[in-house]
Amino acid sequence: MNKVKKMVAGVLAMALIGGILMMVPVRAAGELSLNVKDNAVPTYTAGEKKKIILEVKNNSGADLENVIVSPDLGNDGNSWPFTTDSQRYEQKIDFLAAGASSEVAFEMTGKKAIETKRYNVKFNVLADGVAPITENIYVKGEKKAEEEPDTPNPAPSPEAPMVANSEPIYSGGGGGGESSGNSSVPRVIVTGFSTDPGTVKAGSNFKLVVHLKNTSKVTGVSNMLFNMSATPEGEEETAAPSFLPATGSSSIFLEGIPAGGTADISIDLNAKADLVNKPYSLTMAMMYEDGSGNQIEGNSNLSIPVSQDARFEFSEFEIAPESVAVGDDANIMCELYNMGRIKLYNVKATFEGKGIEKEEVFIGHVESGATASIDAMLKGKQETKGKEKMKMTLSYEDEGGKRTEVSKDFSLEITAGAADEMMVEPLVTEQKKSGLPIIPVVIGVLVICGGAFTILKIKKRKNKLGQTDEEELLDATYGPSED
Repeated sequence: MNKVKKMVAGVLAMALIGGILMMVPVRAAGELSLNVKDNAVPTYTAGEKKKIILEVKNNSGADLENVIVSPDLGNDGNSWPFTTDSQRYEQKIDFLAAGASSEVAFEMTGKKAIETKRYNVKFNVLADGVAPITENIYVKGEKKAEEEPDTPNPAPSPEAPMVANSEPIYSGGGGGGESSGNSSVPRVIVTGFSTDPGTVKAGSNFKLVVHLKNTSKVTGVSNMLFNMSATPEGEEETAAPSFLPATGSSSIFLEGIPAGGTADISIDLNAKADLVNKPYSLTMAMMYEDGSGNQIEGNSNLSIPVSQDARFEFSEFEIAPESVAVGDDANIMCELYNMGRIKLYNVKATFEGKGIEKEEVFIGHVESGATASIDAMLKGKQETKGKEKMKMTLSYEDEGGKRTEVSKDFSLEITAGAADEMMVEPLVTEQKKSGLPIIPVVIGVLVICGGAFTILKIKKRKNKLGQTDEEELLDATYGPSED
């Protein structure tokens, strides 16, 4: 008997434990994974631009959609080794089959203050139906060698070759005007630039003005030639430079800059029409001569932000019904077509007007080339005199967080409510009735009948009781009387 009790108790305990486990949600671990391609460690120096290629793998056992990979820009300055050229970095994989892998690439530029050490950069991976993950990607930084100060150097031999480099270099020897026979290397640097107009629009022309300075205090430079070249953008078959000369060539000539002096050069450029909202690199190569006729070469990179205007359209409004009573709802719908090359963020539609309650509809983000539906229910609150003009206001943000609003009008009629009509109708019906009122007639008939019944009863008693009894009966019925 004890053995049976123990067996029953064990079965009940296992069933209880199993029920508890069934109540706890279980999610498979490692549904997504993220690694650097070929397990390499990317290396960056100051100003160097290259791509980080990451591999995303689907380990969930089911096909996934809308897989989004993005770096965590919330890191502090010491742990983020790149310049921040955009508000958001994001790569999307529309479909990733179970067990499959896909590559995403991020083009990053090493920041000026990068140190020689290992940096830990976090990347987030999101997908529909699975838990998000955050992976640490290690990047190696290398501090760029500092330039030598502008100090006199021994004059090289006349046979020394001229070497091109990313920094202005000195080639050849000469007196340079110094009594000691030595000369300093005149370096020309870019101190800044400006554009006219201030905001460069994709597909438009603009003037680029570059500010130059000769850092040498003893040697002037002359016979200066500058050549502008931009990085190609777009698909491989249709790639073209992001900036091209609006007129003429991409070369600029300047006679010279004295020692310690400054000068400006300018060129009219055209921004490619399909550029998106981000900075684009423009390389300026420089060739010039020092006071002794020795040739010097160098280049400088400019980063020019480009703005792409949003472009979208609305379909015609569909309103059902076009006339609605106070307290009832009317359904209004239209389509939003994003025909531009930029993504619209935090799109919201607000409906306002005389006679309706204010209604807001949040639509979310709308990708370039996508369509979004706007669907709202408008409640009538006040009767209008026929169709009243009302307004829908659409607001959205660009990648920089700038908010913009546009409006579109529509018409709607609000009529009197059904409850008011029901209150008026009975009064009108009673006024239209004709003939004698029923209730007063019925009351009069009842009174007459009651009086006749009383008289008949009195006469009957008179016959039986005589005159005295009749008077007593009358007194009892109607009260005492003198006659």
